Amino acid sequence: PMVSLVAEVDSFLVMLGDACAQLKEEGITIERPRVGVMAEVPAITTLIPFLAGRIDFVSIGTNDLSQYILAIDRSNARVTHLSDPLHPAVIDTVEKIVLASLSNGMDLSVCGEMAADPCSVVLLLAMGVETLSMAAYSIPEIKWVIRNISRRAAREQLKQVRKYHHPEQTRSHLRAFLVDQGLGGILEPGMGEIVT
Repeated sequence: PMVSLVAEVDSFLVMLGDACAQLKEEGITIERPRVGVMAEVPAITTLIPFLAGRIDFVSIGTNDLSQYILAIDRSNARVTHLSDPLHPAVIDTVEKIVLASLSNGMDLSVCGEMAADPCSVVLLLAMGVETLSMAAYSIPEIKWVIRNISRRAAREQLKQVRKYHHPEQTRSHLRAFLVDQGLGGILEPGMGEIVT
C-alpha cells in the first residue's frame, strides 16, 4: 500500500525472498506468491513502467488516490464532499495508471468508490478495466451495467466527459447516458435527472 518509490518494492521483494528461502530450509515447499502494489498515491503513476518485471499486478485504490490527488482529507467533514472520483484530475490519473499497467503486462483491478459507482464504472470499462472489487451489496447493479453497456459505447462516453471541468457535469452526463440505456432503475431516486 501507499507505494511511492521503487525502492519500497525492492525492499519488500528482498524480505519476501528471505522468507521463502527460510521456509524451504525448514523443508516447507511453497510457491512464491504473486506480488502487487496498491496505486493510492499520485507518484505511482510514473513508477509503473519501472515496476514491470518486479510486480505481477496493480490494484487502484480510488478512495485514497482521489484524496491525495485533490489534497482533501476524507476524515474532515468540512471538506469531504469535495473528494469526488469523477473529478477530471482523478479520471485522468486513473486512466494513466490503467494504461501503464496493462501496457506493461500487469494484471489490474480497481477498488474503492469508483468500482461501486455505476457512473464511474462506465468510464472504467472505457479504459479497459476488467476486474472490480466492491462490497457485496453493490455487485448486482454493477453487473447490470457491465452486461448492458458495450465497451465501444463506454469509450464514447469517456471521450465526451473530457470536455467537463466539474465532477457534477460528468456525473449528470453519465446519469443521463445510463437512463438512455434503460439503466435508470439502478440510480437512486432523482439521480437520473439531468443537471444543467
